[in-house]
Amino acid sequence: MQEFRGKIVNGSSYFHKYALNLLDIEKSEILRQASRSLGGVKWNVARINLSDPCDISFMKYEDFNATAFPALLQSWKFNCETHTLRSRKYSKKNPPILHRKELLLPPDTKEYKLYANLTKTLEQLGAFQEMYKYGTKVKWEAHLSSLNIEIRGHTVYHK
Repeated sequence: MQEFRGKIVNGSSYFHKYALNLLDIEKSEILRQASRSLGGVKWNVARINLSDPCDISFMKYEDFNATAFPALLQSWKFNCETHTLRSRKYSKKNPPILHRKELLLPPDTKEYKLYANLTKTLEQLGAFQEMYKYGTKVKWEAHLSSLNIEIRGHTVYHK
């Protein structure tokens, strides 16, 4: 079985905590050890730099099931060489948001198909072009509005 790689962005792999057991043993162990430094903080997404496995982040996004495009609430960046931890909270008015969240989950997860269908529908409507412009909540919502797209739950309505 091939190792789960998650969502790859700018040389880093992002994955939901439910995919932790699908990583290779080395990455999985590095993440388990690093997560202990958080002292019980609840996180749902991890990031590991593919060229520097000691560059790790843990993120807390809104509930994946309740929100089509979860907002990033807080993150913790950990360096396993220096054992340093930095925390950051994000704007409630215009936080970064997560697109293509199905890529963070194992394909056999029950929600995977629902999330993938949301992405596919939006791709067909042209919503995922030039995504570098739409990484925050305000810009993403304005973009969807300009395309006459409304999202309720995980269902797309095109006016």
